[in-house]
Formats: sequence, C-alpha cells, structure tokens
Amino acid sequence: PSASSVAIAVNGGTPVVANIAGGSSACTGSGSTRSCDITVTAPFGTDTFGVTIYEGSGETGNVLGRATVVQVIGATTFGITVIVNGVVASVTLAATSTSFTVGTSSTTTISAIALDAAGHTIIGTYAMPLALASSDKSAFQLSTTSIASSDQTATLTYNGSAGTTGTSVTASSADLLPSNSTPLAIAVASNPLNIYAVNLGNYSLTETPADATGNTAPARTVIGAATGIAEPYDVAVDSLGDAYVSGLRDATVTAYASGANGNVAPATTIAGSNTGLSGPLGLAFDGAGDLFVANFFANTVTVFGPSANGNAPPIRTIAGTATGIAEPYGLALDAQGNLYLVNNASQYSGVDSITEYATGANGNAAPIRTITGSSTGMNGAVFDAVDSRGNIYVTNYYGNTITAYAPGATGNAVPIATIAGSNTGLSGPSGISLDAGDNIYVDSGNSILVFAAGSNGNVAPTRTISGANSGFSSPVGITLAP
Repeated sequence: PSASSVAIAVNGGTPVVANIAGGSSACTGSGSTRSCDITVTAPFGTDTFGVTIYEGSGETGNVLGRATVVQVIGATTFGITVIVNGVVASVTLAATSTSFTVGTSSTTTISAIALDAAGHTIIGTYAMPLALASSDKSAFQLSTTSIASSDQTATLTYNGSAGTTGTSVTASSADLLPSNSTPLAIAVASNPLNIYAVNLGNYSLTETPADATGNTAPARTVIGAATGIAEPYDVAVDSLGDAYVSGLRDATVTAYASGANGNVAPATTIAGSNTGLSGPLGLAFDGAGDLFVANFFANTVTVFGPSANGNAPPIRTIAGTATGIAEPYGLALDAQGNLYLVNNASQYSGVDSITEYATGANGNAAPIRTITGSSTGMNGAVFDAVDSRGNIYVTNYYGNTITAYAPGATGNAVPIATIAGSNTGLSGPSGISLDAGDNIYVDSGNSILVFAAGSNGNVAPTRTISGANSGFSSPVGITLAP
C-alpha cells in the first residue's frame, strides 16, 4: 500500500519509471490493491526484466521490493509473471524458548519478523536472504544459517555444555543496516529460579517456578505432621538448595533437603535452650553460609554457622539496648554482608524502623543507621529486601504498600518510591524478594504479585500467581532461589 513508483529495466538498460501510487492515472483501485498499466519496450529474444518498487515517487525513497525475471519475447502474445520480493529494512528474531538449563540438551525454533522500509511485515520471499549467526558456536548449532522467506525457520540446538552462559543470534543481509537488526539473546541458567513460600494457613512450604503465572500448581509442597512445620513465618535457601523454615510456635528452625516433597521429616532442626531462639521470624543467609534469625520475642538476631543442628548455640548474637531492636520481623543482607532489620514496633503501639548493622556485628552493637519517622511511609513494616543498587524495599502490612529507600538513607527519610493504590492488588503485603533483574516479588492475600524493577505509584503487577491450584494459604515469608 505504500508503493508510489516502479522502475522496470530491460536487459540492464534505462528503466521505465511509472507512478503507481493510489490515485495515479495509470492505476485503478486504491489502498493495498491496485491494477496499473505500464508500457515497456523489449526486443525479441531472451530478455531480463528488473523490477524495483519505491516508497517515493519518481524512483525515489526507500526500496520496498525488487525482482528479476527472464522471459523469451516472441511475435505472439505473451505474459510475464513477476513476484516482487520484499526488501528487508529491519528484522527482529524470535524464539519459542530463550532460556536453557545448563547440562540439559535443548532446542528452540527461531523465526524472523521482517519489515520493509514502510514498516509493513513482509510475507513471502525476501529480496536478499537473512544470514543467521550464533556468537557461541561451540555450545550452540544452527540447523541453517539462511532464512529466505517469512515461512522459513531455523532450529538452534544447545549441546548442554557447562562452559557457556548463552549466545546471541543475529541476522544480516546486504539490504539491512546492522542497527536495524535486533539480536536474539539465549540464556543458559545454572538452574531456573523458584519461589519458596511458607504458608501460615496450612503450615506448609511451597516451591513454585519463578516464571509461573495464573493458577499454577507448585512443583513441590512440604506439608504434614512429620515436617515439624509449626506457625511458619519465613524461609531461606542455602547454597545446597536446602530450605530453612522458621517456626514461631515451637521456637524452631527446620530445614528440608533440596527436592523435598510431601510429608517429609526435616533434615535439620535447630531448637533448644542453647539456641537463643524466641519467636523466630525472619531468616537470611550471608555469603559465608551463616544463617541469620530475627527473634521477635527476645528482640535479638541470632547467627548460626553452616553446620548448626540441634541445640546449637549461635556463633553471634546481636542484642542489647544499644541495638535499637524492637519487635524484629524480617531481615535482609546486602552483597557486602550488611544486615537490614525490620522492627515491627507498631504492632505494640511503637514506631516501625529499619536498623542496619555492619558486617560481623555482634553483642550490643549500635546500628550504623536507622530509618524511622512519619515521613518514611512505614505502616506495619514486616519484611524487606535489598536490590542490586542498594535500595531497600519494605512491605507495609497495614498500609498495603511497598516503600523503597535510597542507599544511605537515614532518619526520617522520604521513600524514593512507593507502590500503592487500587491497581497494585496489594492487600496485607508480607514477604518480599527480588530477582537478579530487581523485579519485585511480594505475597499479598493468597497471591504472589510480581512488579517490574523500578515500579512506583499505582502500578499493576506484571504477573499474578493465584488460584486454588497454587497451594498458597496465607503465605508469609518468600524467597527466590534455584
């Protein structure tokens, strides 16, 4: 429909240029269907006809299509059929899957979405084939390195090699500027992320793929009398994939081996008078594998070594009047090992706060900074998470909000972002976790809501996991882990 002129050259000679735009005197019809009469002189014998279609008048503007056809011209009536092939001005590659798991041989089908210079999708053969290339040829192999038409695809095979993090597949042609070709990124992940959630409603631990949406069933559910789960409030996963669950009622931390499912006994149980556990809520691991536990009733944080089991004493305890700890709930650690503790003091008519402690803090250690006050927007603060830039995200159970604070924020700090409003779906938000892209996962009611990185204001979640199949029953703490 954007074609305005055509040039027809015979045997490489000077072309005949005709106006074929809608409304041209040489054409009938309009829009995408027009019939045009063009007179071309050709000698008897075998002739080569070159046809080029332009977006502009008088053989100007972008080239939309071209074709070449050889025809024998005789004294009798003859016809020439020319199928004009689209000239690719921009292309985007798509795939049925863009993520593989390391160690697992897999395939994906690649297709091209090619547009002409007028922005129309080209259906049929391209004037010049698209040449495909993979940046990692050792772990990935293309079934073909050329796509010549819109209905042709290529298969990319990953051989399962552990020595790659992915590949980039590109498309090129003589007609195509490199800047107008969008590469296709294929990732190889060590293991796909899962959402681990503890459910207060049925005393269970569910594990759900992090890319799930809608009424998706969990891959695994730890539930039953043998599990020892009692009033669970948070979950943390260690480097081995074992999931640790805090039990408020019995003052325990129970751990379940990677892949545990059903009514299974814990592989580890930390409990007893030596542990210092008293109303354990928030859990988190640091880079050394030490487990941090917030103790709501004792106003302490206890730290256990990687091999802790049974009636094990903590290797460190943050406790005392200088700490500023008051009804500690959730906690999080940044990449440097600094501890960010949520103090849910509003539950007993106090003022909520976030207290930060230096790496290795022990005993009656004062926080290196405290965020608290009426400007913070905290209202029933319960759990927190720290993103890749050091921003602190806090869920506010009573306020139905998520507030975020800049790195270094202290005192009565105003949030740099607040997710709140009817579009958010937030209703008593509790557990919160962030993925590597800083997308925000939060439980709300009997749902897990996912917000895009940097979300602010009355924004809708990008995904919601919810429904009878989800297994969620008043979820509290959540974490993301393989």
